[in-house]
Amino acid sequence: MVDRHLSSIAREGEQLMTTVPAAYAEFGQTLAFTERTMTAVLRDHLAQRDVEPETWYALKLVAGGGPHVARSSLIGDLEGSRGLDADSIRVLLARLTADGLIAGDDAVDLTDEGTALFESLRDHVLGATVDLLDHLDLRDVETTVRTLKAITRRSQEGALTGHAGSGAGPSVSPPSVVVSPSKSATVTVSAEWPLRRRDDDTFSAK
Repeated sequence: MVDRHLSSIAREGEQLMTTVPAAYAEFGQTLAFTERTMTAVLRDHLAQRDVEPETWYALKLVAGGGPHVARSSLIGDLEGSRGLDADSIRVLLARLTADGLIAGDDAVDLTDEGTALFESLRDHVLGATVDLLDHLDLRDVETTVRTLKAITRRSQEGALTGHAGSGAGPSVSPPSVVVSPSKSATVTVSAEWPLRRRDDDTFSAK
């Protein structure tokens, strides 16, 4: 009886493997490789301006959340990046303050100099994005963006309800900074290129 039960489980497993689309099996690895490649491109691009990714990320969070970003919220977002802990975040924010790029205690804002640097870096980073995507069909890029947003939203719903695969659960708006599918990089590409959520629940670059 036990042998028959085990054989039944094995057959069900084989049937599942034959019915799952190949793209599903390739998805995670492909996404990880893409993230690693884009992160490397972004790091190289920022290095041309002698800027660390952590600096770019922090400036982008302040610019996108302003005016008057709560320091506690900023620290919370920065803590979501691998390689940044409480000590390194404190050093990072102190350096940005000393360099005259941000100002404020409980609420943080970009200074005029910080705003100018952010806008300059934003245009510089956008050039890297265009170089990567410009040869692709725009409809394919738009489909990819919609798909990744849907996966992120469904994953967040599952994490909150405890039923990741059920499709059930309350509708949850995505956070202001897109959650990265992996933490393989010091500051992941989805964090380095966060998006701003509009009132109609669509996204635009900050």
